[in-house]
Amino acid sequence: MALITYSARADVPEDLAEFVKEVDGKFTVDVGPKVKINEFRDNNIALKQERDALKEKLGKYSSLGDDPTKLTDELRVLREVDQLVKDGKLRGTDAISAEVEKRLKEAREGYEAQIRDLTNKVGAADQKAAQADQRWRGSVLDQRITNAVLAEDSNVNPATLPDVLARARGLYTVTDDGKLVPKQGDTVVYGSDGEPMQPKEWLTKVLADAPYLGKASAGGGADGGAGGKELGGLSQEAFSKLSPEERITRFRAAQGGRR
Repeated sequence: MALITYSARADVPEDLAEFVKEVDGKFTVDVGPKVKINEFRDNNIALKQERDALKEKLGKYSSLGDDPTKLTDELRVLREVDQLVKDGKLRGTDAISAEVEKRLKEAREGYEAQIRDLTNKVGAADQKAAQADQRWRGSVLDQRITNAVLAEDSNVNPATLPDVLARARGLYTVTDDGKLVPKQGDTVVYGSDGEPMQPKEWLTKVLADAPYLGKASAGGGADGGAGGKELGGLSQEAFSKLSPEERITRFRAAQGGRR
């Protein structure tokens, strides 16, 4: 469990508002709810199984020309017509041919309707499975990045988590087995160990590009000198007292609007 505590509800970032709980006058957010991720995973598996079952059933209807099931039903139609002839309800070749054609047409139209229905259901199942898979991957990514941000040796300000998550979503993808792989286009980004760069190392590069995402104790994006350019003309102490949003605004203004 990874928790962030705020003194006021208004301080809770909008992206985390749905997870906030009030405890003893403080507002606590569990930014890595394991139950939520397990729920996404289970729903994803169930939807994939439903989709696969529908595809299997559709496959049995897709080749009616050579399907024994179709031949069996056509034989049933012919037997019904034969019985009508035996009962004296059909007389003459033309009447028999017309009745056979009618019955076969009805059967064919019934099959076509079932195929359309199954096709629609497969499409809907595919869409639901894709959406569930996307939510699951997003949850895995958010939890891994959040854990890295909240780690004891992290210099990232937890209040800037929404900004950090937005950056991570533009870089990392989640594999089917839940691993994070950073990519720029189709090219994998590797870390200093020769493996795909992991969140901890990536965060150090993020802070190098955007120091204002760092903790106030680490300088909040400052160069350590009172009134420095990155402090927007403020002292280190005054800059550290600003809200994360104000520090971000001042830093970007000092950088000419560059993120």
